[in-house]
Order: sequence, then C-alpha cells, then structure tokens
Amino acid sequence: MERQKLFSMRCEKTLLNKIDEYCAARPYLSRSAFINRVLNAVVTCSDAETLQNIVETYDPYSAGFHVRFLKIEQHL
Repeated sequence: MERQKLFSMRCEKTLLNKIDEYCAARPYLSRSAFINRVLNAVVTCSDAETLQNIVETYDPYSAGFHVRFLKIEQHL
C-alpha cells in the first residue's frame, strides 16, 4: 500500500453533510476513506476530457450531468 499524505481542503458544508450521511450508514467507512476512494476512482478512471469537464463545471448537478461507474468487460 502506498503511503498516504495528510492534507487539508475547503469543502462546501452541504457536500460535507452528504458525505457524512453516506458514511454514517457504513460504520466501516470513514470520511477520509470515502473521499480518497472517490478521488482515486475519478482521477484514475477518467480521460483528460472528462476531468476537464468535471473541474470546469461549477454546479454539475444543475448543469444536467450524471455520473455512472461502469466496468468495461474485455472479451478475449
């Protein structure tokens, strides 16, 4: 496992509340683990265009975006 580095960030209160609500129903999942897993999935599984759209859209929900996490099955 790669060493993790502690950092701080600012987050909208409503977003933090949603994260806390999700984690509250899953006692095995800390807020830190949740944020790390989501960021890891988004950054490593997105192409450059997707990341560009994500970071340049201030309010993605109101802009009509929807995120799905799909596994691509490779047939040999």
